[in-house]
Amino acid sequence: MSPPMVSAARVGICPIGKLPEQLTVHEAITRILCQDPAIRQAWSTARMRAAQLGLRKSEYLPRLDARLSRSANRSYDGYAEAIHSNNSTGNFSLSWVLFDFGRRDAALDSAHQLLSAANADQNAAIQNAFLGAAQLYFAAQASNQRLAAAQQVMDLAKDTYIAAAEKYKAGAAALSDRLRAKTAYTQASLHVSQERGALSSSLGTMALRMGLPAHTLVRLDEHGEALPSLDFIIEVDELIRLAGQQHPRLVAAEARTKAAQAAIQEASAMARPKIALTSSFGVTDSSVHGRGSRRKDMNIGLQLSIPLFSGFEQTYQIRAAKAQAATYAEEAEVARLRLSVDVWTQHNGLRTEAENLVHTSDLVNQSKQAMDIVQGRYQSGVGSMTEVLNAMETYAKAQEQHISAMANWRALRLSLAAQLGRLGFWDLD
Repeated sequence: MSPPMVSAARVGICPIGKLPEQLTVHEAITRILCQDPAIRQAWSTARMRAAQLGLRKSEYLPRLDARLSRSANRSYDGYAEAIHSNNSTGNFSLSWVLFDFGRRDAALDSAHQLLSAANADQNAAIQNAFLGAAQLYFAAQASNQRLAAAQQVMDLAKDTYIAAAEKYKAGAAALSDRLRAKTAYTQASLHVSQERGALSSSLGTMALRMGLPAHTLVRLDEHGEALPSLDFIIEVDELIRLAGQQHPRLVAAEARTKAAQAAIQEASAMARPKIALTSSFGVTDSSVHGRGSRRKDMNIGLQLSIPLFSGFEQTYQIRAAKAQAATYAEEAEVARLRLSVDVWTQHNGLRTEAENLVHTSDLVNQSKQAMDIVQGRYQSGVGSMTEVLNAMETYAKAQEQHISAMANWRALRLSLAAQLGRLGFWDLD
């Protein structure tokens, strides 16, 4: 049995007020989902479809109407005195369609399918909002890691510049070494400024999505990360099969196709006769010059309605319904193909990024060791400034590659879960 959709996840009451000291990914997503208008729009659409289903069910019930009227008349013939008369009438009528060649059944089936499509669209909206919120948080977290890495490189560049300046002052290094070290330090400082701006932009966007002012102070929850495993990933063919069974976008497309097919049956039945039970009961009170009388009328019968000609209206309705059904069927096939391609692409990318994470992690460790050795050699008067700057550049590039690989792996992992229609808080840990 597949896990419940994220729409059924217990996120609790929407949190309000100021943010905690460290904002976890769970709370950030919950706050963003609570503020997302796309989810409210999808919920409103589902409620509308539920009301339309109730409207279709009401067609099986009888129609009862009541009419009351009262009139007073005065007439003259030119010679005699005026004639005064009063009339009061009350009437109840009943109409109940008994048989209509399946028109109501087809309309009810269509309404059921449209409600199923609306519910699936609501799940898809929640999945998309959840995915966007999670990716926004992890992108901000990656930006925070890039800033920390840039600051570390800036500190290393500063230490290198100080060492070069002291060696130049002591006559043990050339002016070019000091200038090149100064340039590297300035470049590293510029990179820190750029990463700080990128982080500020990400955090401001996240605050706005949570319904808070853009300048709200946001501190992300940073925790150590182990290298990911791919043991949980099954074969891609099985993933594509699962996606085809439970992705809400495909479920909605198939439900709309079934609704359109039911609409064909409804349009066809409208061109056929229908039988209704009719009944009425009426009471009329009349009085002329104070002399009253009462008459009661009651009838019951069956009414057969046969549509003979309506300007080919039913013909065009059937054609339109068939064309709509064909359109929805093709949309379902397009969604199925797109889903299969997305699952394959993300499955392949996830495996690639997992391998890249292993390599970039080794690259970070190796380049850090090499940089420590080169710096020690330079401070001992053995190494050159070129070696130091090259080692520093290699270390900075390795850190950037590792952070990017981790960010890509997270994004692909969440996207793959979303394509399977199973994205939830359990995918964040």
